[in-house]
Amino acid sequence: MMSTVDVPDDICREIFLNTVPCWDDLCDESIHLDSLDGSHSPWTVSHVSRRWRALSLTFPRLWSCIAVYLPCRRGASDHAQRLAQRLAMHIARARSADLFIRIYAFRTPYPLHPVFPVLFPSMSRWSHLCLAVPHDLYVQIGLHIHQLGMLRALCIVDPLLGRVYGDGRPAGAGVLAMFRCLPQLEELVCDARYFEQGRAVGMKPAQVHVKLLQPFVKDEQ
Repeated sequence: MMSTVDVPDDICREIFLNTVPCWDDLCDESIHLDSLDGSHSPWTVSHVSRRWRALSLTFPRLWSCIAVYLPCRRGASDHAQRLAQRLAMHIARARSADLFIRIYAFRTPYPLHPVFPVLFPSMSRWSHLCLAVPHDLYVQIGLHIHQLGMLRALCIVDPLLGRVYGDGRPAGAGVLAMFRCLPQLEELVCDARYFEQGRAVGMKPAQVHVKLLQPFVKDEQ
């Protein structure tokens, strides 16, 4: 049996990439992902052996996919700080690679949670973004929207999709309108209801490929 010492470097890197999520995984809300959990790859890959650690730390692409998972429960402040430190390390190891980002936050954690001051300065490197966050966090992202000029793919999974504002505007239309100015956007993945809301604000330029998370059935009446 071949040991890890005998495996060529390029094969090792392919093995490494198969342990971290791809874009389709980020868009699949049924898959639990948490890049800040040290028991998940790529952290575990870097602990197999000295050689694998050296290879992983010089392979920015391995660290370019970051899933930030912030559950409803309020964690201790020292735990939140450790998450922020681990996130900073993750981003640093990705070096100049384009970043694939997924943010799952089931209550408004901003600006209380320290991961966001670490994450937001990297926005100019985000090429793919998946969001399942409260509306208040979309507002915070909107304040930095000019930094997302390199964003090519966007996935929106919103637990508050059906909410309507007091003036009758659907939440989905406002969120999609925020992203329609992005020059490099090529792919939009969202719930079919979001897409219908977004069409009203011109979210479907010809160059954007739309992928619906569920079939949309038009009302024939």
